[in-house]
Amino acid sequence: MIEVGLDYDLTHLAGDEEKLVNSCVAYGYLIHLEREAGADPGIEKIINQPKGDGCIRTAYGRVIGSARFRKLVADARMQ
Repeated sequence: MIEVGLDYDLTHLAGDEEKLVNSCVAYGYLIHLEREAGADPGIEKIINQPKGDGCIRTAYGRVIGSARFRKLVADARMQ
């Protein structure tokens, strides 16, 4: 199962995380993309430490002007 969001807020992202946890799949993927948004500690926590005891894998991309931040599925934390 894959949940993908573009420019969603923390509440929406947390809801997507819950959907993946409740779906009881072996692996769920949570992909979150943001444009021109400032850092949100709540979003970063979900991306870096999702619920689900390791069954949720995350990817993240944020663009602010010329700055780029990312986390690939295989990365432990955002870069």
